[in-house]
Amino acid sequence: MSVTSRLRILPDSVAFTDAVLRDLIVIRGMADGRRIFGQLQTAGVVLTVEKPDPPVRPRNAWTRWASGETRFEKQMVIAYDPADWSPTVGPQGVSSYEVMIKCLHHAVGMLETN
Repeated sequence: MSVTSRLRILPDSVAFTDAVLRDLIVIRGMADGRRIFGQLQTAGVVLTVEKPDPPVRPRNAWTRWASGETRFEKQMVIAYDPADWSPTVGPQGVSSYEVMIKCLHHAVGMLETN
């Protein structure tokens, strides 16, 4: 599902898309999140958030350049499943939005080393 011209969410599942958007909205409300989004937008990054398929165990999340794309085209993929993580910070550890913001930080770092 294309949310904007620079954000895609795959697979096109309502539950997955809602969970990813919920995390992005939380991050957008944070000063650090707004800074990161600004950096990615200024750099012209096209971001795809995808659910790992097959699912990974133990749970994990990562950021990578899109397959077949050159770094100069600035297409990145964040692979994570919000369902693997708590929606809020709690005794189980890290929340899904904290995992996403770490992946976004990594994306900015990849741009800086490009």
